[in-house]
Amino acid sequence: MKKKSVVLMVLAMMMIVAMSFAMASCGDKEEPTLETYIASDEEAKAEIEDMAEANGLDISIVGNELTYTYKYDQTFDEDTAAMISEQLESAMSSMDSTFSGIADDLEEQTEISGITVVVVYQNGDGSELYSQTYTAE
Repeated sequence: MKKKSVVLMVLAMMMIVAMSFAMASCGDKEEPTLETYIASDEEAKAEIEDMAEANGLDISIVGNELTYTYKYDQTFDEDTAAMISEQLESAMSSMDSTFSGIADDLEEQTEISGITVVVVYQNGDGSELYSQTYTAE
């Protein structure tokens, strides 16, 4: 009887160890993101930094979200900020296909789906004047 219980215990331990390895290996296979893709490509990082500097933007990538942030140097009063927000909304509506196209191109080039492009305009104090999120079409 002792021999049988020892064998069962060994088998149970082997199953636990096997399940532990299976669970650990599942965690190792994370889906690639735009963030990890860009982080592993020095040329792409340099291009993004150059583009940001040339256009006075802050460009950040978190997960599959690429965010372009433009911050005005001055802080506008509430009425002016509201007017600017309306003008930005009107002007940016004509840019929908451009930013959706960027998301499309990124998905095609990286073979990563679910990429979004966010455009943010900030007042000089950092408050948001306007933002819009674009997805691949």
